Amino acid sequence: KLAYRIEEASVIITGDLISGDIHDELRITNAYPTPVQVVESAKDIAEQIQVIAPHFRKVKVHFITEDNHSRLTKKPQAKEAGMNSLNYLVGSMLQAYTASLSNVQMNIYPMHEKVIHVNGRQYLICHGHDVKGWMGIPWYSIERKVGREAQARLQLIMQDIEKAKDIGFHKYIFGHWHTAFDISLYSCGASLSGTDAYDHQAGRHAAPGQSVWLVHPTHGEFNRTNFVL
Repeated sequence: KLAYRIEEASVIITGDLISGDIHDELRITNAYPTPVQVVESAKDIAEQIQVIAPHFRKVKVHFITEDNHSRLTKKPQAKEAGMNSLNYLVGSMLQAYTASLSNVQMNIYPMHEKVIHVNGRQYLICHGHDVKGWMGIPWYSIERKVGREAQARLQLIMQDIEKAKDIGFHKYIFGHWHTAFDISLYSCGASLSGTDAYDHQAGRHAAPGQSVWLVHPTHGEFNRTNFVL
């Protein structure tokens, strides 16, 4: 008989929580004004964390704030993009909403990407909007992105092996394309909204979903499931 107790849950949030006003089309078609989107996004995520929190000893939330929809500039910026973002407000409100949950640890990263630790695995999390692509899923561009990151980080590790635990990664985790796919080196999570008319023009289609998986401290990842919502 095999018994394995899951004591810790990690929630990875990689952006696209709001539509924002980055395009004229969105200003016309958004269901709610952006301030309302910010409030409702924070409340919705807080409710989901409150649902799962009683079932785990500890819940770690990893929230990368920089993405493309929440930005406050016409074009994506580089420096301080994670702070000059409506997602920064979503994260701050989410932290306040969950402050009473003693077993929830909120980690807000106002930056482009961050290495996080999950049961012995190191994930490099990022929204993914800096990967260039056109029509469908840009497999080649993703491969190039992961390769460049690995090469640059390897050089730093060779200079100082102690940096390995902070900058090395086993897998690259992102969102952005609203479509779930997964291989050994990188993974894209499903989108709660699913694809929209813009995605369909670019050759992508997926129902609303949520991606989950388990991580064993010795054997790594298993039981990935892309739930259809």
